[in-house]
Amino acid sequence: MKNSQETSYEVQFFKISAKFGQWYATGIELSTNKYRVFRCDRITSIVEVDAQSRFSIDELVNRSMEMYQSKNSIHFEVEISEQAEDLFYKEHYPSMRLETGDKSVIKGFYNPEEEEFIADYFIRFGKMWYP
Repeated sequence: MKNSQETSYEVQFFKISAKFGQWYATGIELSTNKYRVFRCDRITSIVEVDAQSRFSIDELVNRSMEMYQSKNSIHFEVEISEQAEDLFYKEHYPSMRLETGDKSVIKGFYNPEEEEFIADYFIRFGKMWYP
């Protein structure tokens, strides 16, 4: 349901997530093979269909990263303190991963015009983001 307009989709869901109090379901629209993210509070009904899945969950998750990344994306690496790892695990985005070892480093990318968003994200780490 969007703007009082009800629309139906045939979707293979593979991920559910929450950000800032909103729940989202991610899936692939089977008629177009396009990835879509649906706000769960806008889903009014679901009908389960007994059909063979076209894609494995692993394949969908791996291919879904393409949905987030543009050709002009900007890659980053940010070293954080060990204490900040908990904050990363509580709140991070699909475009980010944490590598640990001698150092804890968040690696990922953001797209042009998302500079304010990425800056706000790392500001939340405060003094914990650099050892």
